[in-house]
Amino acid sequence: MTRGAAAARGGEGGWRWAARWRDHRRTDLALLALLAACVVFPGLGARDLWNPDEPRYGEVAREMRESGSFLVPQFNHRLYTQKPPLMFWSIAACAAVLGRLDEVAVRLPSALAAIGSVLLVHALGRRLFDRRAAWIAAAVFLTSAKILWQARVGQIDMLLTFLVLCAVFCWIEGVLERRPALSYLFFAFAGLATLAKGPVGLLPPLLSLLAFMTVTRDRQALRDLRLVRGLLLWAVIVLLWLAPAIAVAGRAYADEILVGQNVARFFAPTAHLRPSWYFGMVLPIDFLPWSFFLPAALAGARWLDARQRRWVLMLLCWVAVTLIFFSLSPGKRTVYILTMYPALALLSGAGLAALSRAGRRARAWLAVPAGALAVLLWGIALAAPAAATTAFVLALRPERAAQMVTAIAAGVAVTYVALFVGILPRLDSELSLRPLAERVARDLPESYELASLQEMEGGLLFYGSGSARELWSAEELHSFLASDRRFWLVVDPDVLGMVTLPPGLPLDLVARQGTRDDGVRIFSAPTR
Repeated sequence: MTRGAAAARGGEGGWRWAARWRDHRRTDLALLALLAACVVFPGLGARDLWNPDEPRYGEVAREMRESGSFLVPQFNHRLYTQKPPLMFWSIAACAAVLGRLDEVAVRLPSALAAIGSVLLVHALGRRLFDRRAAWIAAAVFLTSAKILWQARVGQIDMLLTFLVLCAVFCWIEGVLERRPALSYLFFAFAGLATLAKGPVGLLPPLLSLLAFMTVTRDRQALRDLRLVRGLLLWAVIVLLWLAPAIAVAGRAYADEILVGQNVARFFAPTAHLRPSWYFGMVLPIDFLPWSFFLPAALAGARWLDARQRRWVLMLLCWVAVTLIFFSLSPGKRTVYILTMYPALALLSGAGLAALSRAGRRARAWLAVPAGALAVLLWGIALAAPAAATTAFVLALRPERAAQMVTAIAAGVAVTYVALFVGILPRLDSELSLRPLAERVARDLPESYELASLQEMEGGLLFYGSGSARELWSAEELHSFLASDRRFWLVVDPDVLGMVTLPPGLPLDLVARQGTRDDGVRIFSAPTR
């Protein structure tokens, strides 16, 4: 055989190998999508929308559909300035496909974003490390406690996480393929993420990449990021919505959406005030059960090669910058750091996959956290102790780390599906405002108005399909009452701590949310 023929045959063999690898990758992604759907979709609409965010976002989308005005969000037929519109557009689009706006439509954007995020985590794990690390990372991401919850809740944060992950994925592909133009896609997806939840869709991921380039002194990567033109692209995408929205809604809307909901909310929030170490307390809980294995995964990085350790450093920058960024604000919620969960999952996948190749040296790193997890689950009598025990047995053989992860992930997934399908719907009587909304629709006298002390409860609007007058101060309430109107007043007990009711106000309790002392109440205010 001549050298040319051998080379041609080798090239043909290489092409066939590449084709088989692509087919294998497609099979993996299809199987992973099916598994993720089996975890995320069952019971998606089994329970009502719970306050505060789910019914509020559903109501904003409902009013968008009814009015046909999709440019500026409205809630209770007034401007809604707390969030940009992408989530509401997504809910309205799901409702159009389903033919109805219900619990499934409100939660479907989060569910689809979770499945898409799982696939992207797998794809990144394969690109940066190997197939085993990709599968472990995908399993860890899908079955971490916070992701399992957010995937089934009609909030913005799962959609935000997906868009941020898309942005980072495009940047990494550009680096690996030596195609700097893909950096523009990073800024394009960051623009969409900004339309979902404001500048947090851009700043933490961008600062993470800049921190990585600074630590590694990679000037070429910084040049390839095309920062100035990328930021211009990001601004154009945001302004395509923001400019016409301000033109329609006016200067007051601009001040609130740009300053009040971003600058003021970050530096001087009035709610969710937490200490600087707050995320350090909640992360080990929200990342369960995989927080047990994070130390082992970080230890496993020593068995990665130099190229892979470089990407581990990038993931660590992603985690560290996100934590520092949100810790600087006095206002903190657990969902704020959700965008770094893909990095935690990829770190776990890379480290645990490396430990599986380390032999007996890795036994303690896996057996100790697996044993601790088994003890915990047996102690609190969840449905997953048997899976954790199986995982502990497998952990004694480090080469079976992937099977250990599979056993834990399966146990956690089954537990959460049972929770959402069989247990949480039983809490509707206490946590849902649907019964209260139905009571208002049925019993509110025709001569009475429905009013709310401060912002109206989204659940009453969504399930009642109505509107209410909002009274934002005790003086406004007193003036409203003095005008001889008769009305039912919706009161959240939390609001009573901020507003002092006028003395001698004749209020009679009509209905309350379940049996909760801190639940929403409705009072009757007859004419004086």
